[in-house]
Amino acid sequence: MPPLRSARQDALSDSDIGQIIGACRDVKDQLVIVVPLFAGLRVGELAHLNITWIDWKQLTIDIPQRQYCWCWDCRHYRGGVWEPKTRAAIRSVIISPEVEGILRQFFHTKTEVGVSRQAIEARVARIAKRTGIKHPVYPHALRATAATLFASKGMSMPTVRYLMGWERLATAELYVQSTKARALEEARAKMG
Repeated sequence: MPPLRSARQDALSDSDIGQIIGACRDVKDQLVIVVPLFAGLRVGELAHLNITWIDWKQLTIDIPQRQYCWCWDCRHYRGGVWEPKTRAAIRSVIISPEVEGILRQFFHTKTEVGVSRQAIEARVARIAKRTGIKHPVYPHALRATAATLFASKGMSMPTVRYLMGWERLATAELYVQSTKARALEEARAKMG
């Protein structure tokens, strides 16, 4: 049996990012790729994202403590209430320029994403299949890419932890170290 890979190992490179964005065919494709990729939302957060979470003045996605929900999973397993994975996941995430246009276009005619986690995972898999990316691409790998991008831009570990909604600072430290290791590995590969 092959060793288990972590999402951190499957984080996309710059060329992978270009390929996956280029493989998007419509705004729904862009939404399920770009929001986790540049905002770091979990697949469950993306599935439950709605217009009330967006503060257009501050350009943030404000993930609530809880919300009533119509989806099958929430109705059958959570008493009709969605809550973030952890207390740390209740946070505000900056809407980057890459994300803003897609959110504005998507929410121009809709008030919620309104698709299941499974539908998002299947859409990401279909989009990834259209690329030449050699390693697995899935929503959590997109989220890991966001953490890697945050760390590579010099964000502190506490900031990365907050933006990603992690409870432990040690998780952010893994991404900061991973970014350094990836940079050195890439530099060595390019320099011979």
